[in-house]
Amino acid sequence: MDLYRIDDPEELSQLGLEEYLYSRGICLIEWIDRMDELPEGLLRIRLEVTEEENIRRISYDSPRREETA
Repeated sequence: MDLYRIDDPEELSQLGLEEYLYSRGICLIEWIDRMDELPEGLLRIRLEVTEEENIRRISYDSPRREETA
């Protein structure tokens, strides 16, 4: 999903975003900063342009899991 043109978070519910987020598949979201609340278990992947020509930096943050004893 590309959320670039989303101006109001209410638009996300009108688009049925929750159906995609909580389905059994993988949902890729571009411009996720347009969302107010982020889903649990989120894996955030960042693609960054570097100052070197044709070089990109890829990084990710994985969700923390609570350990139970």
